[in-house]
Amino acid sequence: MAIHTSVKGNIRIILLEGEVGMTESLEFAREMKTSAAGPWKVLVVVLKCTVINSHCLGTLLATYNTVHPEGRKLRLVANDAAIVKSLAGFRIVPMVPLFDNVENAAAAKD
Repeated sequence: MAIHTSVKGNIRIILLEGEVGMTESLEFAREMKTSAAGPWKVLVVVLKCTVINSHCLGTLLATYNTVHPEGRKLRLVANDAAIVKSLAGFRIVPMVPLFDNVENAAAAKD
């Protein structure tokens, strides 16, 4: 698993790719906590993994609960059917918008 981050203006992009085990989900949680504490108006999380565990799903909910009351946005990008199903099953979507690519997530006006 790898986590990569980049910044485009007031948008921070967090890419999660590969297999996600417990060690990786803890690393993801640390990165999301750091990102949520930062100055960015929008956090875009790109899920390029084939499986996402409940710890990562919980991290996404915790991040949403941190940034949303401040008027900031969390947006997700995923194309894998299993990931999309996990997000819906955990009821993250539609609370957090889901997009098919980073460009659409970054350009969204909500």
